[in-house]
Amino acid sequence: MDDSVGQTVETNTQNITQQTLVLDELSPQSLYAKCTTLAQNLWWSWHPEVTNLFRDLDPIRWRQLDHNPIALLAEFTPERLESRAAELVLYSRINQAHRRLKEYLSADSTWSNV
Repeated sequence: MDDSVGQTVETNTQNITQQTLVLDELSPQSLYAKCTTLAQNLWWSWHPEVTNLFRDLDPIRWRQLDHNPIALLAEFTPERLESRAAELVLYSRINQAHRRLKEYLSADSTWSNV
């Protein structure tokens, strides 16, 4: 096989994989999973920008549920969450918060590692 053809196939495969990952990050299930991961770790309560993210999803229910993100998300389907995130342009905020939580959890110096 010609080396250029092999490189083209490899490059195209990498591009497809990257595009699939990007689309997966935008799927309602992925968005819901990220919000659930955030809600299940008290890290969110130390970061006002994450607390505000949950509040912004439904400010009235947020207050009625005593600022409980797990209870709030229980009232959302992945599709409804995706719709609300689209209305409020929350994708980047959710992805950033999720990325920051993962970085925090993977760090050697978290309070749980002491």
